[in-house]
Amino acid sequence: MDTMRVDLETHYKTKVEQFQQGATQQNMEATKAKEDSAKCKMELTELRDRLNDLVNQNNQLSRLLDSLRRDREDRERELMLRNSQLQMDCARTKAELDLILQELNRVMQTKLGLELEIEAYRKLLEGEENRMKLKSTMESMSASAGGGFSSGRGGSAFGEAGSTAKGEISAKTTYQKSAKGPVTICECPPDGKFVQIENSGTKEENLSGWRIVRTVDGREMPGYELDSRFSNLRPRQKIAIWGRGQKGRTAPIQDIEANFESWGIGASANTRLINKEGEERASNIQRTSYSS
Repeated sequence: MDTMRVDLETHYKTKVEQFQQGATQQNMEATKAKEDSAKCKMELTELRDRLNDLVNQNNQLSRLLDSLRRDREDRERELMLRNSQLQMDCARTKAELDLILQELNRVMQTKLGLELEIEAYRKLLEGEENRMKLKSTMESMSASAGGGFSSGRGGSAFGEAGSTAKGEISAKTTYQKSAKGPVTICECPPDGKFVQIENSGTKEENLSGWRIVRTVDGREMPGYELDSRFSNLRPRQKIAIWGRGQKGRTAPIQDIEANFESWGIGASANTRLINKEGEERASNIQRTSYSS
């Protein structure tokens, strides 16, 4: 019995110790769990606070983005309006420039006409001076010869000179053409309305990229560059390049109008055809002289 009692006490003590150890371990685990829970709560609180801050920042950024979008839309509308105004101003300025260029061209044409008239009147005055000198000489000779010339013959001798004094001026225009191939500048009228080129050869000629340049009384006039319409100029074909608004209704359909009004008018004009390499392939030199 004593042995059994000792064994039971020992077993009881062992179980009590085990239970105590288990309770201590559970208490430690519970304490640790409580600490972990408190830590998680703190972290959760911090995350919530951080989330609120981020939400506030996101709201601020959204408001800022909306404001920037509105500003961008306002700027775009302002720029579109300004662009439209600039385009209108550009178109108006271009139209005014075209009018100025047209007026300048008309003034140049008037100036050329006046220069021609001045040259004609200069020739007329020179003729009148020569007539007066001749008349003075004839009168001196008549006086020294004691009336050797009759008044009838004297009247007939000065009749033609008198017609010259009334403004009879003759103008003579000469042309000098040259070409280094089948393509020629076949016609350049003195009024500067058009320039005509011709393929006098027996096969098609490609003149695309060639240029027609013209000098009138030492002044360079607007040139014209031949485009793809001149890439297959047929044999014996002629094409005239007219000044703007100068092409008549009866002109051939293949004739072309340039973007300038006239090739220029003057007493001396040199029209040249230049190829892509800058070589002169044809020329037409016009000279007008006046005589009384």
